[in-house]
Amino acid sequence: VGRLHVCWAALEGPVTLRGCVGGAAGALLGQGQQFERAGRARLFWAALLARAELDLRLSDAWHLRLALSPTWTASSSTLIAEDARTGAPIAQADTPRAMLVVSSGLAYRF
Repeated sequence: VGRLHVCWAALEGPVTLRGCVGGAAGALLGQGQQFERAGRARLFWAALLARAELDLRLSDAWHLRLALSPTWTASSSTLIAEDARTGAPIAQADTPRAMLVVSSGLAYRF
C-alpha cells in the first residue's frame, strides 16, 4: 500500500486554500474464520487522486478543515469473495470507476 502526492497552497493566513494531486495503490485482503461459511476476500487497486482543501483558522491551535477529494481508479477493480476451503468464488462486485469524498472536521495543531 502506498501513496504519493504533491500539494501547494494558493492562500496562506487565517484562510488557507490548498490543492493536491497524486496516486495511490494497494490491496484489501480479508479472511473470515469460525463462520458456517468461512471465506476470504481480495481486491487490488490503483487510483489517481486530487484534493481541494479549505482551512479556516479559528484560533492559534484550532482549525476548521473542509475538503473535496475526487478519486479515479486507474483500472477496473473487482472485489472477489472466495470459499476458504475450496478457493471457489462465492461472490464478486465491481468497484466504482470514480468517487467523490466530501469531508470536514476540526484540526488541532500543536
